[in-house]
Amino acid sequence: VMPGLTPWAASRLALIVIPAIVAGCHRPPSADPPPLVDARTLKQTEVLPYTQGALEPDKNYVYCATFQIAWDQMRELVGGRLELEGDPPLAVALGRGHFDKKGLSPASYLAIAGRVQDGVIDRIHREMKDRFPHARVTVPDVPAGTALVAYAYLAKALAFAETFDRNPEPLVFHSGKRSVKIVSFGFRRDSEPQHEHERAVERQVKVLSYHGVDDFVIELKTKSRQDELILAKIPPGATLAATIAAVSERIEKRSTEPMDAEWNCRQEPLAIPLLDFNLRREYTELTGKRLKSHDLTIDVALQDIFFRLDETGARLESQSDLSAKSEGRASSPKPRAFVFDRPFLLMMQEVGAAAPYFVIWVGDPEVLVGP
Repeated sequence: VMPGLTPWAASRLALIVIPAIVAGCHRPPSADPPPLVDARTLKQTEVLPYTQGALEPDKNYVYCATFQIAWDQMRELVGGRLELEGDPPLAVALGRGHFDKKGLSPASYLAIAGRVQDGVIDRIHREMKDRFPHARVTVPDVPAGTALVAYAYLAKALAFAETFDRNPEPLVFHSGKRSVKIVSFGFRRDSEPQHEHERAVERQVKVLSYHGVDDFVIELKTKSRQDELILAKIPPGATLAATIAAVSERIEKRSTEPMDAEWNCRQEPLAIPLLDFNLRREYTELTGKRLKSHDLTIDVALQDIFFRLDETGARLESQSDLSAKSEGRASSPKPRAFVFDRPFLLMMQEVGAAAPYFVIWVGDPEVLVGP
């Protein structure tokens, strides 16, 4: 039994994570996500709570920092260590990891941990209602007998000032040995001149690095001055973390010439794939594992992630539940092109933060929207 807890109170631990990131979404708040799908039914997509695992270029990897935040909270609740017998690699990676909440603005997230007997559940509901009254997620019910709860919620609104154009023709996305037609957005170069619209969308695309049509990094500017939405079509690293580091290095070493950062909507094609998925990942690697030094066993470990990216912006919602029970550059040719028709990285982070709060490597059209 954990110090400070009576035997009856030590029956369960619960870790609940509901990150919800909204980036440039012009859709009404009532817009529903697609049906929830078990991530295990997707052959080419993995949902990860960390970024250190090996990366296969033709697969999808989805990461959100909030699971790590809640794990950190639970680690503090059980005395600074949250180690599982058998040392499953997932638990080891989470144990080595840490997400600094200084990388999130205080108004954008809620992180609460405490004992059920001290009213932590009521506090979670109260603070969610007060601070995020328009949240579309519902705080999950915790199992009967739960002793401790660590809860995290993240909400971001990064609205585009100007809606991009839906490209009229399908984009062919190449992944491995197959090519699939998908829907994309950017700017319709065949449209009649609309100078105000053209200037507005051009201001929303900042070229951070350009080495060629298959090797570049851009930022999509939103109304938020504290958040960055980065897309990078670059060769992947050995891991998601290595790929993120490579993108960050490219950004740091970018050209200081103002003209290099500007996008010409009439001369330089832009095609960004639409993404739309709603996945549940059950971390069976953790369930049934006993905590070292505590008479506790992981009972439930899951994460839900909904993400949508289209010409109006991006929206992400994610929910996780973990419970434990007692057992007894080179110069570039002109014109350039910014067409995401091959694997690419998308990441969201606050300005000056040490790490992004959301990352997806898109290596397979499994999470893209077909025509």
